[in-house]
Amino acid sequence: MKFEIETCKRSFCPGVKRASRIATEILSSAEKPVYSIGPLIHNPREVKRLQKLGLEPIELKEETDFLRGKKVIIRSHGIDEETLSRLEKAQAKIIDATCPKVKRAQNAARELSSKGLFLLILGSNNHPEVRSLISRAKEPLAVIENAEDAKEWLSSDGRALNRAGVVCQTTIPRKVMEEITQILEKSGIQLVIKDTICEDVSLRQTEALEICSRADAMIIVGGKNSSNTTNLARICASTGTPTFHIEEPSELRINWFEEARLAGVVAGASTPSWQIDEVIEKLRNLDCGN
Repeated sequence: MKFEIETCKRSFCPGVKRASRIATEILSSAEKPVYSIGPLIHNPREVKRLQKLGLEPIELKEETDFLRGKKVIIRSHGIDEETLSRLEKAQAKIIDATCPKVKRAQNAARELSSKGLFLLILGSNNHPEVRSLISRAKEPLAVIENAEDAKEWLSSDGRALNRAGVVCQTTIPRKVMEEITQILEKSGIQLVIKDTICEDVSLRQTEALEICSRADAMIIVGGKNSSNTTNLARICASTGTPTFHIEEPSELRINWFEEARLAGVVAGASTPSWQIDEVIEKLRNLDCGN
């Protein structure tokens, strides 16, 4: 069994790299544990590595007194303003590791909403970044995840709307934003669009498709709870190329490559380089027939 391996060596995006660096520096000197509100990034293996260094992800319950004087890192996706207020009242020592691109999206949501526009947030309603955007806006607003959502919204709440503001979850595919905005504009709604999609995420998707056009199998490396990584897998799979989303090398299967001449490897924005290297090494061993 012989096949070539082609990879896009993009690992952490700048925002995730920044959050990881901030956490690592704090953990090297601070009293343990240091807390983060939810996982710092959406990569279970990297979160586990940071836990071993003393970073403890928590979900903020009713009790907050234990956080008095403790260091709490705001995750790369940001947090909602209510949670931030509770941390401040608990007198926690807050370290903000929110991605600057997410901050830009938060400010855009606040700006559009403050102008009295109906705010449309393009993204997943369950994603922590989107919840942080919602908290910085005023009603009325709606979250739209895809073209089907847009059509459904237009048939109900959007029927009489003439003008709306648009802000995006930073990790949604640009194609999704374009599909949604075209549907909305065709309905006659005038849109004020703040393009807050992360350029690193868009470039990663473009590069993945380039490799996918040549590959016989695609391996997407990263957290299965990661929005941008699952989008990468979805985009590659939509081309018809067999696509497999994995977190660990042990998930690789020889039969995926039985007829492959070229295997592509790409990683999500929250995937560290060591995790990519592990997968490539395992693939090389498969290539050697081991």
